[in-house]
Amino acid sequence: MNCRIRPTAFVLALALPGCSVRSLAVNSIGNALAEGGSSLSTDDDPELVGQAAPFGLKTMESLLESAPRHKKLLSASCSGFTRYSFGWVQQEADFTEATSLARATELRDRARKLYRRALEYGFRGLEVDFPGFREKLRQDPKAALAVTRKEHVPLLYWTAASWAAACAANADPRRSTRNGPRNASSVRSSNPANHSSFRNGYPA
Repeated sequence: MNCRIRPTAFVLALALPGCSVRSLAVNSIGNALAEGGSSLSTDDDPELVGQAAPFGLKTMESLLESAPRHKKLLSASCSGFTRYSFGWVQQEADFTEATSLARATELRDRARKLYRRALEYGFRGLEVDFPGFREKLRQDPKAALAVTRKEHVPLLYWTAASWAAACAANADPRRSTRNGPRNASSVRSSNPANHSSFRNGYPA
């Protein structure tokens, strides 16, 4: 999420006439946003980063409406929503639980929804190169993951991370493992050879 992208440039990109020109502008800005997260990850003011993150995430979602198969944007959205949910929503729930269980439960429910949103972007990103990946993963995880390559490791990691986190953050503990990984081993490694552990279930 690159804060150097001016809002006016984003608005102009969506307003440009002509499909090819508009698509070129959206893809260009999308690439800049997807590749511009380093400044936020190294910022020494986490509160400022947390306040800025929702704008960047919603900007990427708006661009995805015009470029729904933009792999870099889909990958950045998957990792961005996962990081934001863990760093600012789920942690707040953990800190709040001692004083307000109701508020903590509400925050965990929100975190779970954000993780599921991240998971959806992760699957969409993988299905750009592997159509029907979700269904193949449900039927035969080993075969589905065998065709992935090194370039897919980051997206596989964040997809698995968001999936496991959604289960862990489920507001209702009785449903926390339904239709999801049995444990966090799904994200134990970014080595494609170990992604066979990304199995046992499918998000509802």
